[in-house]
Amino acid sequence: MLPPTLQNKIMIMGLLVFLVSSPIILSWYFYKKDSIESLPIGTQVPSLIVSTMNGTTFSLNYRGKKHILVFFTAECLSCREELTNLDLLYSQFRPQIDIFAISLSKLERTKVLLLSRKYSFPVFHWKRTTIKDSMNIVNVPTMFFIDEHRIMRHVFVGDRTLKEDKTLIQNFCGESFILTK
Repeated sequence: MLPPTLQNKIMIMGLLVFLVSSPIILSWYFYKKDSIESLPIGTQVPSLIVSTMNGTTFSLNYRGKKHILVFFTAECLSCREELTNLDLLYSQFRPQIDIFAISLSKLERTKVLLLSRKYSFPVFHWKRTTIKDSMNIVNVPTMFFIDEHRIMRHVFVGDRTLKEDKTLIQNFCGESFILTK
């Protein structure tokens, strides 16, 4: 049996370890729980129904060429920076890829954004039941890299620098992503 002072010290140390590690473990748990990958890598991307800013609805065709789909909201500063990065890079990579931007904001807010900024790639509006629900988009900006056979090759969530985006696109255009989980 340990002396009472040593027992108290061990109990206090155990309590301190618990108090310090609990927030870390809980943060990790909630991060993992909420960071569901939007669409599994290596699966075929479903057909998406989008609409133009004037309301014309159609099925987005991304077969036969590599594509980047970027989901954004008009209110998100990181999203607007991401769209600007992609706009700067699009002319360089256009022969190899197509970029489609899809707004998850209300149509009016998306139109206001597009009045202040013109992009060299098409910008569409989302259809709640066909895009957000089927792709499980949790955070924006979210970029999907889709190969010429409609297979999801990679998903990037969050903001990046222009240099990081250029490297990602160069890698995507040069070689197919290795399927990793």
